[in-house]
Amino acid sequence: MPAFKAAVPHHLSAEEAKQRVDSLMQSIDQKYPGMVTNLNSEWNGNVLSLAFTVYGFNIKSNMKVEDKKVDIDGNIPLAALPFKGRIQETISEKLKELLA
Repeated sequence: MPAFKAAVPHHLSAEEAKQRVDSLMQSIDQKYPGMVTNLNSEWNGNVLSLAFTVYGFNIKSNMKVEDKKVDIDGNIPLAALPFKGRIQETISEKLKELLA
């Protein structure tokens, strides 16, 4: 599976950023109805393991929440490779909005 990475800077503590990310995970069905399905998320300390389906593509990632930065490492199916840049960009944009 092709990998993608993103780093999103912010001005929050790790705890505040983690709370905002967790809040988004709780409301993902309402914010993106029909777009994101099969969402599974689990925190292990400050690392959120995510698995979800978007537009029929299964995405897996780990999101490490730190003071001042969130790092995302993920995998996408080979069929989604043409959309890799857009996937990275969209995730980064949404995180920037969330953590602003």
